[in-house]
Amino acid sequence: MCGIAGAFDATTREHLPLEWVRDASACLERRGPDAEGFANGPGYAFAHRRLSIIDVEGSPQPWKDPQTGDVLVFNGEIYNFRELRVLLQSEGHTFVSQGDTEVLLRALQAWGRKALGKLNGMFAFAFYRAQEQRLWLARDHAGVKPLYYTFVGSCCFFGSSMASVLSFPGVERQLDLVTFSHYLSTIRTTLGQRTLVEGVSTLEPGSLLELSPRLPKAMPLRYWQLPVVPPASKRPRDIQDAAEEIRAEVRAAVERQLVSDVPLGGFLSGGLDSCIIASQASLITGGRYHCYTVGYEREGTFGQAYHEFPYVDLAADALQLRCRKIVLDEKDYLDDWQYLLEQKGQPLSTPNEVGIYRLARALRNDYTVALSGEGADEVFAGYTLPYASAWDFERAHELEHWPQAEREAYEKSLRRLYGVDRFGNLTEHYFRLNSWVPLGMKFQILNEQTIEGVQQDEHMFLHYLRVLEGLSDLTPMDRYLHLHAQINLEGLLSRLDSSTMAASVEGRVPFTDPRLMSMAFQLPDALKLDWIDDEARKEGKTLNAQELDAQGLVLPKRVLREGFRNDLPPEILTRRKVSFPTPFQEMLAGPWRQFARDTLLGSEIVDELCRGDAVAFLLERSGERAYNMPLWPLLNIALWAETFDIRMPTATSTDVASVTTS
Repeated sequence: MCGIAGAFDATTREHLPLEWVRDASACLERRGPDAEGFANGPGYAFAHRRLSIIDVEGSPQPWKDPQTGDVLVFNGEIYNFRELRVLLQSEGHTFVSQGDTEVLLRALQAWGRKALGKLNGMFAFAFYRAQEQRLWLARDHAGVKPLYYTFVGSCCFFGSSMASVLSFPGVERQLDLVTFSHYLSTIRTTLGQRTLVEGVSTLEPGSLLELSPRLPKAMPLRYWQLPVVPPASKRPRDIQDAAEEIRAEVRAAVERQLVSDVPLGGFLSGGLDSCIIASQASLITGGRYHCYTVGYEREGTFGQAYHEFPYVDLAADALQLRCRKIVLDEKDYLDDWQYLLEQKGQPLSTPNEVGIYRLARALRNDYTVALSGEGADEVFAGYTLPYASAWDFERAHELEHWPQAEREAYEKSLRRLYGVDRFGNLTEHYFRLNSWVPLGMKFQILNEQTIEGVQQDEHMFLHYLRVLEGLSDLTPMDRYLHLHAQINLEGLLSRLDSSTMAASVEGRVPFTDPRLMSMAFQLPDALKLDWIDDEARKEGKTLNAQELDAQGLVLPKRVLREGFRNDLPPEILTRRKVSFPTPFQEMLAGPWRQFARDTLLGSEIVDELCRGDAVAFLLERSGERAYNMPLWPLLNIALWAETFDIRMPTATSTDVASVTTS
């Protein structure tokens, strides 16, 4: 696990100056505190920060092949590197190290792009092929490891964090209004390739960007995507058969991700996903796997709603794990918030990023690597409300065939949740339910100039429309699963990466194993989320998704629960999803109230983006949930803009900026 940064200019044979990458490397120190390395040559300059995990004494980076001049800088882990090493040796390749870095370089040399299909791991890398003066930038299948890049003139700058990319010479720091509006709606800091900084792109998961003298500014290409399988093509499966297959693949994914030459532990929340990972890791290691957890005490300021330790104790006792508890309070939250924002170079997404950072910081006392349960919800339909809401969309289009009494009852139910009882398309339906800041409220907060700049969210809607309409052969629920795997999952993995790396901890996520994800997306919907029984189906016919969830009439992650029924206590198997709750709303209404007022009313960029009276109204009503939700993204934008000198966009684009190589 490391951090990488670099510059590449396909139009020159001059050596690019190392000074360009030294500041970027400094921004990545916490990602790689164990070593620092630099290399430059014709048209390139690379930097690498190392967190030593595999082949601790060897595998320095940048790794340069003395015979060919090829260079690799690599962030992440290739879990199947030993198998690939044997395969490469059978083809005549020799090795001088014991790690995965040299294996990755040899694989790229031997197999070219086809090597990407053989990798099982989490990674972001830059590979310079000297003979062709060609650069490959690539990111892993699910997007566990980040990679950002931008062009200044003919030069491509890239790095593992936004902060590192912003440190390069000539990079403009202007707000991307379209992504900003998307951030208010979803608290996701990217929209496709776009980021919150105009002209800076994120390399999307499963993508490869190739740059060369022939293609100095090429577009990224997808080398991997989830299988898109229409319902009629999905093989009917018995729940027991599917559960056994999924259980075996989860166990294999955990075993692959236990590879490490340094101490390894895990996160345990008391929820289903982390408990499954812990149960398998403990079995595989013979009980040598232990965990950390973070949360709030029952007797603390926020009480029972945020107290999860009883479930942690239950799981730890059942699995015979040692689990250390980290207790959170509001006192140090603001300092950690600012620290994380500085490390990322971006606003925080979810409020629980601070809790994850605290957890990783404590775990770092004993371990360098931690397994985490992210990904299970997006792969196995763990979020009851958004996935069951797909049934609302389907049923709303079938109502003309319903008996009148049932139709009228269901129409009322839909209006209670959505405000309407019909939906034009799946994108409209999605945003009515899945908006952090509702669309109507958002356009009351933003001023006319900003609303004009985001073009009434046309770009945002078109992006979601393209994704969802491109999956038109699938059921609405399966389309939502694909959408979340593309957008939500990337955001959650980015949150995990930045929060753990800020504490110099490598976070691994077995549920994002590409083999496991591919297998899961070929399962019928009903094996992921379905009615509890036939009686629940009858009872829920005229209830909306929120009511179905509240009354417990549907069961999410069915195949996972069935697969690990004999491994976990019943209380864990049947526990409802809580998503690591963080009392940011109570803090905004209480101890943060003056901080929020001072920050927002003193923010130049918030003043330029928003109506002043609307911001003042939100601050006045910060004790009410409906009004303090928008304060979280607005505060993040204000703090980020102040820290990184982010300005409103102008007519000048970064495309016309330039730097010299002399």
